[in-house]
Amino acid sequence: IDKTLLMPIARRLGVGVPDGDAVAGEDDAVRLAAELGYPVIVRPAHGNAGRGVARCDSESEVREAMRAVRAPMGWAPSSGCPALVQRFVTGRNYNRPALAWDGREVAGFTRRSVRHYPEPAGPGAVSCYERVPAIADANRRLLEALGITGFTGTQFLVEASTGRPYLIEINRRITPATHTGSLVGVDLAAAFAACAQGLPWTGATDLASDEGPTIALFPQEWMRDPASPLLNSLPNDVPWDEPAVVRAFLDPPGR
Repeated sequence: IDKTLLMPIARRLGVGVPDGDAVAGEDDAVRLAAELGYPVIVRPAHGNAGRGVARCDSESEVREAMRAVRAPMGWAPSSGCPALVQRFVTGRNYNRPALAWDGREVAGFTRRSVRHYPEPAGPGAVSCYERVPAIADANRRLLEALGITGFTGTQFLVEASTGRPYLIEINRRITPATHTGSLVGVDLAAAFAACAQGLPWTGATDLASDEGPTIALFPQEWMRDPASPLLNSLPNDVPWDEPAVVRAFLDPPGR
């Protein structure tokens, strides 16, 4: 969960990581940004949903981004460095929700974010499900090295010019689209139930085809654009069997 410690582990495993390093403060960040060449990304050691992540095109923007870095209450960077400064990579965002048990990935699936809420780097609002072997392989190596048991969601950025996946972060928790595996044939909850009972998992361990469905995710796509045409044209994960939940999201008090 501390990105300043995760990146060196990933490098040792041969998992792609954007060029850059952990920085101790403003001056350190500015020096590294100059070495990498602009633009760069300033990424807090702790964070989620893109909070605090900033693209910087100049020294002044790097300094501003570093001043804005705030650790969540009760957290402190284990390395003593509050942020990463990394080369800006142009490409597509992918996420791999998975279930691990004693460091082994039992099952997982990869999805590409087509829309985000909030833009530009928030959770996916519309996701396209794809089989990406390079991401699956990288994720399995990470889970094994970290000895993880439980649900995870690992974020990658696939560089447009090379097709190479770069690790962005790993969330050691259930992520917003974990449950959608049951809609695309990779049921992570059922896999968890099997492992918890000491039973072998005999279901799917990844997507069956290279290209899966595209799904509008609830409630993110509704919150992004209530009039989005994708709400009518794509399958979705609306919990219609719990109408009170649907109403609470679509018409919250005070709106």
